Amino acid sequence: MSPPNENARAGEQRANQSKQSDYKIRSAEEQAKSCRDPGSITFLQSTGDYRSRMAKRFYKDKFGKIKTEPYGRQKYFKVLTALCHNIHALATQISHAEKYPYVCVVRGAPADGVDWKYALRRSKSRKDALPTLVDVPRSHMMIDIDKIPCPPATDPAVDPVDAVLYVVGLLPPEFWDVSFFWQFSSSQGMNGSDTLSLHIWFYLDKPYTNAELRRYARTTNKSKGYKLIDPALFEPAQVHYIARPRFEEGINDPLPVRSGFWPGLDDHATLNIPTVGERKPAYKAAAEYCPGLGYQGYLASIGDDKNGFRKPIISAIASYVSTNGVEGTDKVAIKTDIRAAIDAAPCGNRSQEEIERYASDAFLDDIFEWIFDREQEAARMPDAVTSLLPYYPYPAYDNADKNKAAAHMKEAIDDYVHKAVEKAVAARAERMASEFDYCNDHAA
Repeated sequence: MSPPNENARAGEQRANQSKQSDYKIRSAEEQAKSCRDPGSITFLQSTGDYRSRMAKRFYKDKFGKIKTEPYGRQKYFKVLTALCHNIHALATQISHAEKYPYVCVVRGAPADGVDWKYALRRSKSRKDALPTLVDVPRSHMMIDIDKIPCPPATDPAVDPVDAVLYVVGLLPPEFWDVSFFWQFSSSQGMNGSDTLSLHIWFYLDKPYTNAELRRYARTTNKSKGYKLIDPALFEPAQVHYIARPRFEEGINDPLPVRSGFWPGLDDHATLNIPTVGERKPAYKAAAEYCPGLGYQGYLASIGDDKNGFRKPIISAIASYVSTNGVEGTDKVAIKTDIRAAIDAAPCGNRSQEEIERYASDAFLDDIFEWIFDREQEAARMPDAVTSLLPYYPYPAYDNADKNKAAAHMKEAIDDYVHKAVEKAVAARAERMASEFDYCNDHAA
């Protein structure tokens, strides 16, 4: 079956929007007062036509082959919020909202002055617009599990709960025996049953910031040795897809059950959030020595005549990560610094579209992911710089003054090693910038 024609889709859209008009949780005044409450959840309802669906659609083309219509690319939304002060209220809201193909969830709260009936999905300031979603702590979280290998004898089409509990067992112990609401992803079961992909909603013991949840996810993934929890979800404007997929005529849903509630012994999870530990340099820098540009220096060089935009952005991120480590890197804060530097930089002959691309999440996240991989590889290798033993001639002091000679020797060695480490950090930032450009230029 081919995709429905324009008139059929328009009729479907009117029917869905008519149904969605009944999806009013509370009055607009009540929602505005409590939208920043830690228990509040923000729903976005797309305002466009069928192309703005927040649900995947599966249909057959004229040759009978199953095709996937991806999520719509919608810019403007109607904002709705609901108060959920426990996992049972949260599960009720999500299970109701998942019926509507034009509804999704974000973690941010509507900013002051936003038009709740026609708002952009934006958490960053631009020259021509203020953010419409602000970062607030929340008492709930959705964990996005993507394509985890499915164990033998586990089939979500036969026993969906068994498959869900297997995935929850892979999570840290604080999630075991805790009540949760689960949803299989739209594509689960459409490409076989070799992997498991699902969303799991938990209620937490207290509000946690997005930065804390990102740090928690990265630490969990590091301990597991693979990507179990997607940290990208913990952003104010990041879409949480909750709508059920749509199956056109001739296609059956391969799963008998796509969502459900699991009652645990406790109704909330208590997370062990790792502290932010900045890596301290092993040696104190000499006052007169300042190798490389450093993080702030690279930010200041963004957009200048010599370096342009791309190379300083990559070098700034690489310099920060090299100094503070992957776990000590707050992507949101760095993105804010970079975007501020981009806004302040002269555009030259670059188009506005090109400038916006440099500031986009897609561009910056690719750089972060690439640099994180290189940094983690480097951490597993022996430090070549500190393993080199420099040779210094013994100072020409009298034997009677051995303490002075030893102190002088230690100072000289410390100074040499520190300068070598500093140069290595600067060189790594430059090398990463060059390698990143090469990899992108030669990508298939």
